[in-house]
Amino acid sequence: YSASTFGSTSSAIFLATSPSGDPGTWTDRGKVMSTTGSSSYNAIDPDLVIDANGAPWLSFGSWNSGIKLTRLGSNMNPTGSLFSIASRGGGIEAPTIILRNGYYYLFVSTGTCCQGVNSTYQIRYGRSTSITGPYVDRSGVNMMNGGGSLLDGGNDRWRGPGGQDIAGTSVILRHAYDAQNNGYATLLISNLNWDSDGWPRY
Repeated sequence: YSASTFGSTSSAIFLATSPSGDPGTWTDRGKVMSTTGSSSYNAIDPDLVIDANGAPWLSFGSWNSGIKLTRLGSNMNPTGSLFSIASRGGGIEAPTIILRNGYYYLFVSTGTCCQGVNSTYQIRYGRSTSITGPYVDRSGVNMMNGGGSLLDGGNDRWRGPGGQDIAGTSVILRHAYDAQNNGYATLLISNLNWDSDGWPRY
């Protein structure tokens, strides 16, 4: 989980563990990493992913220099290099990485959230054969160079979809703002389908 001052890189990611996930069973293990106001990246929006060899990695990041990835050690603290895997002007955050059929798929939220029906959030994606990238979109554009194919740009009712997470490889969760209900923030859950070339779609 993370804590941050809004619009700043003064942020931190923390770890809590539980044997069951039930309320009252969580133990706070403390800080995993942090950034300051002078950092070029932001320690927020953490997402845990297990690679093909069973090793844990943490993707994270919000705006600034973009999405980062680091290997985690046995104590779930960062070890080794920090990789830059996606960058985009106008906002990028909330990474989610899944492994499917030999590819790592990176999903991100681009644009801005938290402005009700005026939010410009969109969900975009790319893929790589290596967890550290490069991640490219359907057109072959590197996500470090502003690439990212559009999965969900919203519609007349559901504005600014983003903050996505993937359950397994077949269900996607995200929030959006309901233009038919005073811009109320709503959790949406949908099947995530895959085309014959291995790209995601609704």
